[in-house]
Amino acid sequence: MWMCMQAFFDAEIKQMKIKNCYFPLFVSPGVLQKEKDHIEGFAPEVSLALLLACLSREFLWQEGHTAFATKGEADKEVLEILELYSRIYEEYLAVPVIKGKKSEHEKFAGGLYTTSVEVVSYS
Repeated sequence: MWMCMQAFFDAEIKQMKIKNCYFPLFVSPGVLQKEKDHIEGFAPEVSLALLLACLSREFLWQEGHTAFATKGEADKEVLEILELYSRIYEEYLAVPVIKGKKSEHEKFAGGLYTTSVEVVSYS
């Protein structure tokens, strides 16, 4: 399932002329502390790899960083990517979502706004 979703997302972002890149997952505590001191609201977090059957495992996540000449261009891409996330949930996982903006309190530190797809569950 992961490979199917990854292939879908990769093909879609390549059509948008976006290039993939990987960054190291593990960062030293000193570097994390510098980020915390540098960016208001940044919470240093470290993920630990699991050792299973003598093979180390890591997880992948998708995150975008871009620069544009105008806010309008940036807003347009944000909404295009938000739509891709929505399609992953709805078309591949059959999970309906609500697209929207996070509150001022929840937004990414330093950002003008943060968008998200939220899953509503009923139990």
